[in-house]
Amino acid sequence: MNYGRAEALLERKWPEKYNAVGHLRWNGRLYGKGFWQFFRSNRRRIYHGSWGTALFQSAYNVAPGMLSSILMMPEWYLLIVIFALTLVLPSSRNIAIWSENKWRAAEQRLQALYGAMRETGAPVARGGDFDRWDLETRGGLFGSARAQLVIEEHGDSKQLVRIRVWPVGQPLALIVSLLFAGMAMVSATRLDWWAWAALNLPALGLLYRVLFECGTAMSVILDAVPQTLNANERIISGAKSNERT
Repeated sequence: MNYGRAEALLERKWPEKYNAVGHLRWNGRLYGKGFWQFFRSNRRRIYHGSWGTALFQSAYNVAPGMLSSILMMPEWYLLIVIFALTLVLPSSRNIAIWSENKWRAAEQRLQALYGAMRETGAPVARGGDFDRWDLETRGGLFGSARAQLVIEEHGDSKQLVRIRVWPVGQPLALIVSLLFAGMAMVSATRLDWWAWAALNLPALGLLYRVLFECGTAMSVILDAVPQTLNANERIISGAKSNERT
């Protein structure tokens, strides 16, 4: 805390030595092999004079650019956390079902999927006349999942059924999470780390809740698909090996 206050006092006294986010513009050099030296194409040369008689030594190399400076900022770690959370976002799934000797209309298949989803106790909604989805289930207040079914006819009662399942996050929750994250960044520029931590908690909590509820809703649909298969039908792609029949 005292170190942060001292830095704030120095910034007010010499504002020209600090950048827009409150970090010191330091152009010094460290004599040693750091981590970033493995990625440099040129070697540094240190001027020390003949027989080491130079009074002030200096290293001759290119000053660090903007990209190197950004990677060393504390705010960069928040971006890493957000990027890591986006990697675990449930992605859409495409399921293909091959059916032989048992022709069924799309309405019959959707009705069977609707009934299997309702058996789990989850709320299920049907798509309207102008909706681009057929069934929807909610995992909670902030996340849901939707499914769309199409059929390819191959003759002799053979069908290739394709089902697309994708998550749908509540836009308001994502906007509120971004607002909290933005206010946290402003607090970081003012070196108010307590406010930074307090604002990041609801931002990360809302984002986690959206991911969790979207994943829960998608699992309801994915688990219901194998229950709708007949004897001459099997899942050929888009499902785990233990889900195929």
